[in-house]
Amino acid sequence: MDQAGQRPLTEVARLTPIERPRSLVLRLAYWLSRRRFGRVISPLKVIYARKTELIPLTAYIDWMREKKLAVDPAVRMLVTTRVSQLNGCAFCHDLNLARAVQEQIGYARFLGLDRWPESEAFNERERAALALADEVTRNHDLSESTFQLCRQHSSDEEIVELIWSVAVENYFNMQARSL
Repeated sequence: MDQAGQRPLTEVARLTPIERPRSLVLRLAYWLSRRRFGRVISPLKVIYARKTELIPLTAYIDWMREKKLAVDPAVRMLVTTRVSQLNGCAFCHDLNLARAVQEQIGYARFLGLDRWPESEAFNERERAALALADEVTRNHDLSESTFQLCRQHSSDEEIVELIWSVAVENYFNMQARSL
């Protein structure tokens, strides 16, 4: 534990990962994870193996994030990667980076996310979305000035989707970091 009482990012899961699931549903989920990510992801082995009823909900949320949002996928990925970075969730951060590479969004910009306010690598729309991500994650609220900044670059629907994406990423980060 550090001085703030947080576990270091390199610390292993508190719960022992379930490597060999018994149920057919879990075996299928493990197979799908291997197919998509090249391995069984740790939240599946630690969280969802213990509460399989959460798998359909998580799959639906992932499907919504990947297929049903109007916001530019690159902007969404920048935002979710930034949220996982702010929350210190190394697993989620790495997963978001892998998705960015997989979707050919551009790996280099993601590496400079911790310096986004000073970086020339981000356009005004991305800066507004990243400001939203920072504020909502840190303050659990959005200032009027940042909301208006987002309105200059995004539709109302996109702003809703960005805030939803930030909330969902915070949800996943809380699970991964806590267990």
